[in-house]
Amino acid sequence: MGAAVFALAAFVPVLASIVTTDIFIVREQDPITEDVYVASQSGQVEGVIDGDLVIFTGDLTISGVVTGDVIAVSSGVVRVTADGDVRGSVRATAREVVVDGAVGDDVAAAAIAVELGDDGSVGRDLIAFGATLDVAGSVGRDVRGRVANVTISGVVGNDVDMTVSRMGITAGAVVGGDVLYHSAGEASISEEATITGQTVRLASSPNFIYGIILTLANIVSLLAFIVLGFVLLWLFRHTSSAAVSAAWKRPVRSLLVGVVAVVAAPLLVVLFAATLVGLPLALALAALVVFALVAGPIPAVAAGGDRLLRGKGGLFGGFLLGALLFRLGIWFIPWVGGFLFVLGLVWGVGAWLVGAWDQRSRNGDSELLPSAMRVAEDELPDDWEFPLPPAPAPEPDAPRRPEATDGEPDPGSTIEEPPTDQGSPGGFEARMAAIMGDESATSEDRDSAARESRDAVPAPEPGPEQQPDRAPEPQLEPGQAPGRDPEPAPPDDDPEADDWGLPRA
Repeated sequence: MGAAVFALAAFVPVLASIVTTDIFIVREQDPITEDVYVASQSGQVEGVIDGDLVIFTGDLTISGVVTGDVIAVSSGVVRVTADGDVRGSVRATAREVVVDGAVGDDVAAAAIAVELGDDGSVGRDLIAFGATLDVAGSVGRDVRGRVANVTISGVVGNDVDMTVSRMGITAGAVVGGDVLYHSAGEASISEEATITGQTVRLASSPNFIYGIILTLANIVSLLAFIVLGFVLLWLFRHTSSAAVSAAWKRPVRSLLVGVVAVVAAPLLVVLFAATLVGLPLALALAALVVFALVAGPIPAVAAGGDRLLRGKGGLFGGFLLGALLFRLGIWFIPWVGGFLFVLGLVWGVGAWLVGAWDQRSRNGDSELLPSAMRVAEDELPDDWEFPLPPAPAPEPDAPRRPEATDGEPDPGSTIEEPPTDQGSPGGFEARMAAIMGDESATSEDRDSAARESRDAVPAPEPGPEQQPDRAPEPQLEPGQAPGRDPEPAPPDDDPEADDWGLPRA
């Protein structure tokens, strides 16, 4: 149960600064003056963080100052060195947690090995879950948890309350209160150790290792549920926003749809599996049912968390708080936990289906999404209409121009005489003659008159009445082929005789 408390305290619904990098480093000359959320491969805090540090990383080393809490999910070692100073609490899930410096409040660690060094100090409580715990420094209040092997050689201000497989309290150790331990065997307690209160061994069930594994599995399942929820809410952000809205605004409809889906899905799996043709569909539907057992409650959980935050946490903040409370209720309330899970599953599955349908109909509500994730819709006026395609422009009637062939105009072409100038008395010829004959006229006047004459002549327009007469076709001599010139007559041999061969008179 203490693991659930640790997991609850490990998260907050309000975000400040998010950093994604390979190596997260805080230098002495570059302090951070706000809460920081980090996803990195490794982290080093050498300077000052004036706030909380929430980090998902590999190895984390703190040799500087953190004025708030350190919340770490690590795949390696989380270490507070001798120069490190965490004035809040350290809550970590890692392979190993080592505290050689000062921690002002609590240390809550779920790791294979947890170690409090000789120079390390914890202001209040030390809570540990894992395989080994070594307390060589000082703890202000209690040491609690569930660990296989425990060694205490330092100073504990109040009580030691552990569930262990083996425990040893060495010479020089000081315990200001009672030593209570749940174990199948006696603890090894040195006569030179100082224990102010009582030493009591309580009976422990033989499946101790199973209890540790179950506790760690609960923590991992909570983290996996939160990560899965974030991924689904991000990938399907519009549908998930509509689903969360449906879960809260239309709970009855969501519950009814969820009941139908939860009852009908196993029946459909059995029906499809009964036929050889439907077996692949039955397998796919069975996989979807298993996935729904994990991801189904997400909209209902997010809706409940968002209502508790009064709409200030958004989609992700509401889900984070709701997920923690949802799992806490399942763990801490044995008789109600099963009903709570079924209610969240039915309600959430129905909300998924209703939200997906609303989003398909474009009625989904995205008010829970952050402003950066929303897509603004263009507002159109009420009288707006779709534009029509432009009408094709009429083709102009191009005038037919005469084409010269061997110096003669084309018989099919038209020729129009330019009109005379009707704009002034005397006509165009009179004005041209006046300008050209005037010796005082300049070249500019003559050029202007020439341009005026060109502008005054309109483009010729074809007309049937202006068709020129066709040239007469040549007469063909007997034996002459059409299109060929007649052959010349042979020369007259006798100029004194006429055409009949008689002498000329």
